[in-house]
Amino acid sequence: MYNCHSRKSNKEYWRCHNYSKKKHEQRCRSRCVLENGKLKCITGGPHNHVPHTEKIDKIVQRNRLAIASSERKLARAQIITQLPLHQQQQQALMVSDAGTLELMEQDLMHAPLMLIHD
Repeated sequence: MYNCHSRKSNKEYWRCHNYSKKKHEQRCRSRCVLENGKLKCITGGPHNHVPHTEKIDKIVQRNRLAIASSERKLARAQIITQLPLHQQQQQALMVSDAGTLELMEQDLMHAPLMLIHD
């Protein structure tokens, strides 16, 4: 697993996750350079440790959850914008922090936004 160390114009410099371990014997000096998003070279030798499978699995799972959450929010926003105006007003009344049952024209215009941003 590599971490991006720096970027300069079209080049990215990546270092192994174990590059800066406190214990010298746990350090891994494997590095790579990407140019225009393509692997240009690998330096520092091969990794001297087993892959970080647990960390990688957690990152993949977190990314899947984030994508699913974004898709649900997008679908909900599309449904809300397709609701008839009187249903949007009822939804806005439930979410509104105004403390009153009267909605201003501006509140109605922004009702879908209030519902999207929980």
